[in-house]
Amino acid sequence: MNGYSCNSQHVIRNPNLSSSYKQRVRYSILESVKTQKLREENNEILINFEAYQKWRHDSPLKSKVALFNKVADKHVQGQAVNPFSNGQKAGSLAKPNISREDYGKPPKGSLSELRAFKATIHVSREMMELCDVINQCGERLFSEKEKPDDPRMVISFGELFAIYTAISDKVVGILLRARKYKFVDFEGECLFQRRDDHVPIILLRPIKEIRQILNDRINEAMKAIKESEAGENFS
Repeated sequence: MNGYSCNSQHVIRNPNLSSSYKQRVRYSILESVKTQKLREENNEILINFEAYQKWRHDSPLKSKVALFNKVADKHVQGQAVNPFSNGQKAGSLAKPNISREDYGKPPKGSLSELRAFKATIHVSREMMELCDVINQCGERLFSEKEKPDDPRMVISFGELFAIYTAISDKVVGILLRARKYKFVDFEGECLFQRRDDHVPIILLRPIKEIRQILNDRINEAMKAIKESEAGENFS
């Protein structure tokens, strides 16, 4: 371009050439300069556009917007089947058909169901540990001479509280849950430290049977968690 400009300037300054020819040379120079500038501007615009496209594709804002839209769509779908929402679709919904087995349970495949399975595993392990403590630290409810076939063990609440609080601070809650499954029994709706230290806690079943029942519950919950996670990864 520099060589072309120098030659053009030499042509323009040549006194032997006509003015019309010099005018055409000047016009050609201006057009070439404009074309070159326009080409450079277009290249710069193209480079900036490609950089913008790459930034837009890799921008964390895009992923956040996509996540927000996903949550918003899920909320709209949930409100569409919610009979208590103000949406127009809620009034035309069919009456849900819920079986007795599924009543009061979270929807299958939901995060609530996953949390319920994890809670089942945690509580089952705590009940098993509590029953183990009663079996190891308690004594037989009846001697072998009195009732040789009676496997029940007994321990006072005060002694159990002193031992088990080193493991967990939920002694009363786990006792209530274990009584619900008929693993243990005691008098009263609830137990309080010092006031009920004398209350006997009776282990109703052999520890081997209790372990079998709770291990089955734990294995079923773990299997359900794996199936739920596999289904989520597949989708």
